[in-house]
Amino acid sequence: MRNFFHANTSGLRKASVIMSAVPGAVLLLPALLCFMSLYFDRSATVSVQAVLMRAGLAAACVAVWLVISFSVYVLCRRRMNGISRHTYFEIQQNAFILSRYAGRVLGGGGGPVRRLYVISVQDLKLSMKNGRLIFEGDIRQYEGGSETLGYHIKRGKPEFDEWWLNVNGYKRINRIELPACFEKQSFIFRCCKIALARSQRAAQIRKAPPGARRPALKRRSSRGRMYTELPTFDRNW
Repeated sequence: MRNFFHANTSGLRKASVIMSAVPGAVLLLPALLCFMSLYFDRSATVSVQAVLMRAGLAAACVAVWLVISFSVYVLCRRRMNGISRHTYFEIQQNAFILSRYAGRVLGGGGGPVRRLYVISVQDLKLSMKNGRLIFEGDIRQYEGGSETLGYHIKRGKPEFDEWWLNVNGYKRINRIELPACFEKQSFIFRCCKIALARSQRAAQIRKAPPGARRPALKRRSSRGRMYTELPTFDRNW
């Protein structure tokens, strides 16, 4: 099965194009009217001041559109880079991990901020509604600088590098939806169900008394559609 999922930023890229095209279409009309009046109105009675005013208005419209387009590009590119780096969903043996990019700190170093959700598999309820994967159960929510939320995996669940996050540096919630930036959520749902079943079987094996018959672990064919992503992602930000 696959256990790591990246967010898709194509929607934000399309939104940036739209946010740049709409002001351009609005500002194009007065600029075009100014150029047309300059081209067709060549009578000797037209003053130099009127010509300069029309040309200045057309140039101002173009300049405003360029500034808006550049600003939109910079902001969207920065957010896309942040989402690509800091938004992901991870499946571990005893917990699911959802990390979301939440902007940058204003002033100082301006480091990235994340919201991190650790979803315990114990008594976890999975469901799908309107194409969105929903988790209901024991969920811990963390928020802070990306470097502060660095963790490593121990016994199938995250253990934070900052000790206080493991003790009380979180708040509990009981429901969360997987963001729409994750594609093929039905596939993620199947992967979560497989991981949940494996975790339950592993718990039964641990609780089984010595000498008792233990439940067999099912092996999936290597020809299946699901696969395990190579563990190359660096979680120690």
